[in-house]
Amino acid sequence: MITPQKTRLVSRSISDQLYDVLREQILNGEVGEGEPIRQDGIAAAFEISKIPVREALVRLQQDGLVSLHPKRGFFVTPLTRKEAEDVFHLRLLIEPEATALGAQSATEEDAKKAQACLEELESAVARPGPAARGV
Repeated sequence: MITPQKTRLVSRSISDQLYDVLREQILNGEVGEGEPIRQDGIAAAFEISKIPVREALVRLQQDGLVSLHPKRGFFVTPLTRKEAEDVFHLRLLIEPEATALGAQSATEEDAKKAQACLEELESAVARPGPAARGV
C-alpha cells in the first residue's frame, strides 16, 4: 500500500497545465487551423513568463498539433485529408454507440434539450447561404 510518507506528490508545472489548456482548445476547434499562436499574447493572458508557454508549444509541436515557422512563430497545424477521414471514421464507430447508451439513461429534461438542439440545427440548415451554416 502506498502511504503519504513514502510518496512525494508534486504539483503539475505551469507548462503542463498550459499544454492541457492549449491542447483542449485546439482539439475543440476554439483555435482554428492555420491560426497563429502568439507566445507573448498567451503569456500575458495567463500572467506567466514566456518560458512555460514555449515549453507547452514545443510539446504541442511534438504532438503534431502546432508547427513552428522560422521568424513567424507557431501555427495550428491543419489536418490532412487522411487525418480528417480518420477522425470521421472513428466518430462513426464511437458516436452511434455512445448516443444509444446516452439515450437509455436520458431523463425527460435531457430529451427536451436534445429536441431543442435538433430544432435549432434544422433551422440553421434551412437558412439560405453559407454564412447561415457557419461556413
